[in-house]
Amino acid sequence: MKKTALLLVSSQIVLIAATLAVAAMSGHANAYAAVFWLASLLVFCSAFLSLGTSLTISPIPNNNGLRQGGVYRYIRHPMYLAVLLFGFGALALTMWATIPLLLLVAVLAIKMNIEEKLLSDVYPDFAQYQARTKRLIPFIW
Repeated sequence: MKKTALLLVSSQIVLIAATLAVAAMSGHANAYAAVFWLASLLVFCSAFLSLGTSLTISPIPNNNGLRQGGVYRYIRHPMYLAVLLFGFGALALTMWATIPLLLLVAVLAIKMNIEEKLLSDVYPDFAQYQARTKRLIPFIW
């Protein structure tokens, strides 16, 4: 499992960097990108503050507790949402961001599935938490 986690985390970092590089090469900015990036920053900061010692980039839980407060009261994966909002901001600048963004979506989907399975193994109350929260998009999915 550790090798899979390392591969997923490495892929995530490379794809975020590729998305950023493609956006930077576009040579311009627009209000749509700014809105997505601001939303990304707000979601990221909220999730970061809510996680505390449970913060890890790995899908493997660090056994510092299941966070259910803050933004985690509404969605189970706000960090992934922040990454995707960042990617949509890049897409607002250039269609060349489509390929790394689609690959990033696939990596994050796999990572979410693995993470949720591992969380349910470690935390008996995860199923209840899962039933009352959305996965990625507040109030929708």
